Amino acid sequence: MSRHYPVVPVKPVVNTYFGHAVTDPYQYLEERDSAETKAVVSAENEYTRAFFAAHPESDLAGREAKLRAQKPLTELSSVVEGGGKLAGVHDLPGGLHEIVALNADYGIDHVIANAETLDNRMNIFDVIPCPGEAPVYAILGVLHGHPRCAAILWDDDAGKELAVLDDLFSMTWSSDGRYAYYDEAIVDTANNRNVNTVYRYDWQRGVKEAVYRHPGNAVWIDVFEGPDGGLIMTSMNTYVDIQVIWQDAQGHVTLLNDGVGTWHFLGMKGDRVYFMTNQQAPFDKVVSLRREQLSQAGSLQHDAVEAVPQQDCLLTGCLVAAAGLVAIYERDGCTEAAVYDDSGRRVRTLPMPDAYGTASFPGMTGVISGKRVYFSYQSFLRETALYRLDTETLEITCITAEPEACDDLTVDQCFLPARDGQRILVYLVRQKDRKPDGKTPVLMYGYGGYAASNTPTAVEHVTCYSVKEWVRMGRIYAHAIIRGGLEYGKAWHEAAMFNNKKNAFYDFIDIAEYLVKENWTCPEQLIVTGLSNGGLLMTAITTMRPDLFGTVIASVPHTDMLRFRNDDRGMMYVTEYGDPLGDEETFDYMYSYSPYHNVKQGTVYPWLYVQTGEMDNNVPPYHGKKFAVRMQAEADERNPVLLTVLAHGSHDRGTGDEYFQNISQIQAFIELSLQAKGK
Repeated sequence: MSRHYPVVPVKPVVNTYFGHAVTDPYQYLEERDSAETKAVVSAENEYTRAFFAAHPESDLAGREAKLRAQKPLTELSSVVEGGGKLAGVHDLPGGLHEIVALNADYGIDHVIANAETLDNRMNIFDVIPCPGEAPVYAILGVLHGHPRCAAILWDDDAGKELAVLDDLFSMTWSSDGRYAYYDEAIVDTANNRNVNTVYRYDWQRGVKEAVYRHPGNAVWIDVFEGPDGGLIMTSMNTYVDIQVIWQDAQGHVTLLNDGVGTWHFLGMKGDRVYFMTNQQAPFDKVVSLRREQLSQAGSLQHDAVEAVPQQDCLLTGCLVAAAGLVAIYERDGCTEAAVYDDSGRRVRTLPMPDAYGTASFPGMTGVISGKRVYFSYQSFLRETALYRLDTETLEITCITAEPEACDDLTVDQCFLPARDGQRILVYLVRQKDRKPDGKTPVLMYGYGGYAASNTPTAVEHVTCYSVKEWVRMGRIYAHAIIRGGLEYGKAWHEAAMFNNKKNAFYDFIDIAEYLVKENWTCPEQLIVTGLSNGGLLMTAITTMRPDLFGTVIASVPHTDMLRFRNDDRGMMYVTEYGDPLGDEETFDYMYSYSPYHNVKQGTVYPWLYVQTGEMDNNVPPYHGKKFAVRMQAEADERNPVLLTVLAHGSHDRGTGDEYFQNISQIQAFIELSLQAKGK
């Protein structure tokens, strides 16, 4: 059958890599603002709209209306105290957020800033109150179309912007609230490196001063105020190797380690300075130095003493609290917590609300200012709720409504061997009475990269289905724990990076085959989703095993693994994937799985929905565009390939109207695919 896809011009360009000529028929689509690219995008978006118009049974309008009527599953996604101020991030419908001031009962006192206040030029995601009495906040987010994050310093009393600190990944206040410290990361494309400069911004005088310039290439640098007016900086030379730098008040620099392995600054207590590391501890541990040892080169490696010993599961953070060290662990992707005294003795366990859930502690690295720390908790069966931890008594209190019980649902923790014998894991969420019948629709999510754990969630990230809602339709949700993340430490991540990347793809495929073998589902009823690096996962498994999946949703995906190194963040990402121009072996390996280059003429691929955004600051939109149009041109046409390009979309599913329209289309696409296959 002919689907009459838009006519997309083919303009072959031949690139030569280590003597290999590689033809790129759609390289011109990398020029986002060209008239030709805009014409293709317009035609593709119109085709996608027409597809749904031709299928009124998808009820796109009704689905969108339902989404607009839904309240976010949690009202506050983050709460933080500082300088006597209590603030939080208020979640709004449509993927939007605003910063709010809270009263003593955690109700919203007033809105500090939102998209409209900020002239609709930023996607907001966090807030850090300025210490001291000044009504000033750092509002963190991404300016539309910018490649890196930004912090807007905001005067709440005056209702005005004080400064924009751009091209950063994090910032911190000095303890007196006078300065904002941050690292500015700028790409030097001519020399294939990131140039990182740490600045101190005096917001009262409007003065920006460079206080440290990093001599080498680094992904980014986190900066913290240290003792006696000095700075502790952690430079991510790669995503797995971190250099710890001490700079005293006079500007003298001391390297505290050799830059190998992960090191994170946790905070100070008395005369001790605490760090978390995976050196000689694959599951991480906490060590400390005396303050005066910060001036001794290599002291972290030679003089640090153990404060929290390594356990049998991954340490992901530690709060340096008055009552002791509160260690946050991850076991099989799920959160556990324990308290250690100053001698390193484990004194108690902190109970979590659910067996399989995720606690998110803002500020797990850095000094705790105040008596209370706030964290969110969610699980497959529990919507996000906010909790307060008293750092003196260690009492935990829920400060939002407790989620409803789910006695009709259950979670199965299923371990299985990968093809090379490695034990991998999938969580299955289902109705208690749901039995294997070989035809149940399964929604399966995976990521597998950048040492990012795929932790339990109440809402599936790409489709935005509530896990409970999906399962109560008589379906199953599958949450894949695959190599490339950090669920089982450094070795687990390294097992699917560089020239081991395919292990992540194979693990996901092996889990899918397990679900079919165990008779939970069949390929036609298997819907798989992923975003960003998970979008690469989706497009890779589509080209590797098109017979195994019924429907694929790839959001903001990497797909061209040869030309990605030219992107704004390309020199960051080569530290995870490898550099295809670095050596022939790496080129051959990346070329062998690069989704864009592995589309096979005439192959029957799954139903495929690709979504990207013109303002994506992480993965340029050409990746999704090139892959989708090549699939339309070369794949067997019996299954549809749709491309949606959000005009204002960043590295997300869109916000506002675009969010509702995009999520409605994704959900409708899934339902149509199931109907087409008889379910």
